[in-house]
Amino acid sequence: MEITIRQQKLALCFCPTSIYIVDDEYNFLQQLHTVMQDSDKPCLAFQHPMDAIEAMEKSPEPSHWLLNCIQKSSQDLSDNTTGEQPININVSELYSQIYSDTRFNAPTVLVSDYNMQPSGVEFIHKLYAKDIYPHNILLTGHAGKQQAIHLLETGTIHRYLVKDSSDLFDTILQAIKEEQLKYFQNASKSTIQALSKESADAKCLLAPAFAEQFY
Repeated sequence: MEITIRQQKLALCFCPTSIYIVDDEYNFLQQLHTVMQDSDKPCLAFQHPMDAIEAMEKSPEPSHWLLNCIQKSSQDLSDNTTGEQPININVSELYSQIYSDTRFNAPTVLVSDYNMQPSGVEFIHKLYAKDIYPHNILLTGHAGKQQAIHLLETGTIHRYLVKDSSDLFDTILQAIKEEQLKYFQNASKSTIQALSKESADAKCLLAPAFAEQFY
């Protein structure tokens, strides 16, 4: 199991999304899905990796649909003096996206098995090729631990968990919580930096002590 030191950072961007779990071992998949439901975590389970990819394509990441709201409103609105496009949000488009059912199925964290067809690594690479970038938690056995370490060091995955550990389900739930927070911390980074440049008072958003008040 990977051990990480949690750094407190504020996540301004945080919205309801789903956890995707992919494992071709049916019994394990059902067990994990039940654990997720009992923990009140929105979850979509898939036995076949390609079915998961198809579902993710229909429910783009939060950053994608937010960007669409901005891009649609910025067309043909260039600044006459500087030639730059102003940042302008299409409120109607944003409203429709907020109440879209697909938004709640957006993938922010993916839990996938290493030993499946295609392999967990191939599956992740297929997602990246389609510009789908959830935080990846790879489940592996002891035999694949060294490969998992390599994938972690090269940035292919965000963490790995040894599948036959005694407290696996509790460990998965904690890992999901941490990775989902990290996902939205990263999504909030540019906004927090922009606010801190606009006002000296806003620099408190960068302080770990401030973030601790919310988590």
